[in-house]
Amino acid sequence: MSRIVWLRISGSPVRAFAKRVRNLDGLVDSAVARHGLLIDTSAIRNSAGSDGTEVANATARLDNRSGQCSSLFSVPPVGAVAEILSNSTVLLSGVVDSIDLDDEACQILVTA
Repeated sequence: MSRIVWLRISGSPVRAFAKRVRNLDGLVDSAVARHGLLIDTSAIRNSAGSDGTEVANATARLDNRSGQCSSLFSVPPVGAVAEILSNSTVLLSGVVDSIDLDDEACQILVTA
């Protein structure tokens, strides 16, 4: 199996984002809403938290040219549990810290 990097956001429904919907076959169950909107994810970075400790974070960038992200995130799931995965291995587990939308893309910051 080739390496598939994808984003999972908990909620109702749970949503999974990959470059292509078929990439999620075998990785998520049928109850998960699947979206082929992922453009890329940043490297996992460490930045200083409000208390001075280092906090891991990464950004997932989704394609919003169709406006689908604007619709999906009309009520941003800030605080929702989110994971960035490579196949079934969790690379970063945290929460949605922020969502920035424009006509081209949606940037989702996941912070541990």
